[in-house]
Amino acid sequence: GSKEAATAAANHYRRAVSLYPNSPTLRGESALALAADGQRELAIRQAEIALRLDDQTPHVDKKLPPELKERLARLKDGAP
Repeated sequence: GSKEAATAAANHYRRAVSLYPNSPTLRGESALALAADGQRELAIRQAEIALRLDDQTPHVDKKLPPELKERLARLKDGAP
C-alpha cells in the first residue's frame, strides 16, 4: 500500500543522504518522503537543512529546483 511505499521511499532517501549529505536536492526529496511517511519532525529538519545548503552553494547546477524549494518552505512553515 501507499504507507509501505512512503516508508520505503523515506528509507531510500535516508541512504542517499548518508552517501551525499551536502546535496540540497536529496535532502529536499528526503524531507518530502519523510513527511509522506508521517515523520513530520524529521521532515522539517531535512527541509531546513536542504534550504540552508541551497543558500550556501554557489553552484547553480546544485541549487534546488524552484518548485521543490517552495514545497520545502511550506513544509518548514507548518503547511501539510
